[in-house]
Amino acid sequence: MDVRTQKRLDEIGTRFIRCTVDQLAELQSLASRIHDGDAAGLAELENLTHQVYGSAAMFRFDTVSTKAGRINKLLKSFEVNPGTWDVALLDSLLIDFTDAVHDAAASRRRRTTDHRLEWPDRSRDASQGPLG
Repeated sequence: MDVRTQKRLDEIGTRFIRCTVDQLAELQSLASRIHDGDAAGLAELENLTHQVYGSAAMFRFDTVSTKAGRINKLLKSFEVNPGTWDVALLDSLLIDFTDAVHDAAASRRRRTTDHRLEWPDRSRDASQGPLG
């Protein structure tokens, strides 16, 4: 792969991980809906984690992909056995996923030489909840 193509893929990957950071609040909201027994929220979270799983793998965010895949697999098991929703396990996996996304974003931020990309301050504090 030539240098120009690699640089373009890196830029797209940077935008992907930045957008994924921005989606964490949506994940929190969907997890809350699942806690309330909302099957539609479960389907939305399953779809979102499936998309992140594939896209993260494509951009070589392997840990993010793995964590999203674990959540997706759990959600699929919820669909097969609706009475067995293990929301505590879901919460734990979502926290692991959130940490992986923040780590990937921090790593990408450190190695990005393109200062035109603006990185929002995603400092976490206890008031934001476990996925904040």
